[in-house]
Amino acid sequence: MDYLALRREDLRALQEALADAGLSSLGRAESHVRDALERVIGVLAAATGAPDAEHPAKAHALDRVCAHRELKVHSENLLGPAPEGRSTRIMVTIPGERAADEAFFRDLLQGGMQLARINCAHDGPDIWKRMVENLRRASAATGLPCRIVADLPGHKLRIGALPMVPGVQHLRPQRDRLGRVQEAAHLRVYWDASQEAGGAPHFLPQSPSALPEPGEVLLLRDARGKWRALTVEGVRGQELELSAQASVYLINGCPWHSRRRPHCRGEIRGIPDEPVDIRLRQGDRFWLYGDAVDPVPSLADGAVAAVPCSVPANFAQAPAGAANLDRRWQDGSAGGTCR
Repeated sequence: MDYLALRREDLRALQEALADAGLSSLGRAESHVRDALERVIGVLAAATGAPDAEHPAKAHALDRVCAHRELKVHSENLLGPAPEGRSTRIMVTIPGERAADEAFFRDLLQGGMQLARINCAHDGPDIWKRMVENLRRASAATGLPCRIVADLPGHKLRIGALPMVPGVQHLRPQRDRLGRVQEAAHLRVYWDASQEAGGAPHFLPQSPSALPEPGEVLLLRDARGKWRALTVEGVRGQELELSAQASVYLINGCPWHSRRRPHCRGEIRGIPDEPVDIRLRQGDRFWLYGDAVDPVPSLADGAVAAVPCSVPANFAQAPAGAANLDRRWQDGSAGGTCR
């Protein structure tokens, strides 16, 4: 607290003056602020002949040696004993998706982890318990001790699950300032529905015997109803490399066919759905609900946007009319009153 109080003021000019006078600039006084101040005041009083006033707090100020000893004691109480050869400890924040992976914890322990941090702003009690259980098992198996620390402020206020809308794959060639294509847009797709595409579209043919070939041009109407041409640049197993000279918006169910082989045709599948957009501008109002609600994604009709909250329990603790929400989100801040 002493250091925070000291740093509320801009001390740069004072620190430069103290350093020019050959005195401590208070630059490393974090652990013993009052003692450092009193010592500087004492030296200045002796140099100028001014009386060195006695303060009640002066007798209780920690000096540098005592402060370092206290720091060592508190550090060991919180973080455990320091490893041989260094004073730093290794703390690892455990990701929720690895909570059940005992081998993961063994690797961390053998790599030098001494503290496992559970971020209680994420996941939930079941996952936290699984983390602790697997860490304890890994610690017993390796013979390496590990402390557990947990952040306890609770879950952050987040937007709840939003409804999904059909996904769109946008291909956009690079153009110069005059609009001339400098580089075609490229896209990797698969023609086999069983192939794991990792979000890449599937160009499923109607007949496995009529597959696209290198150099072939595939025609289709994109999401806007515009005719577009995609050139097959290469075929590698179940993978096709396509290029486009114009902007294309691809959606699931869009039919395609070969320009020179009418029987080579099919449709697009495999484009993942996306969460609906809810766009808010400065001054817009919206309802944040503590229970399930169908979000209102658009303000075009004058309706106030409505979004769900990921932690409804937060609202149960806030009496109507008394709570003011002031939360910094990704792109700014939002405030409001519970009703």
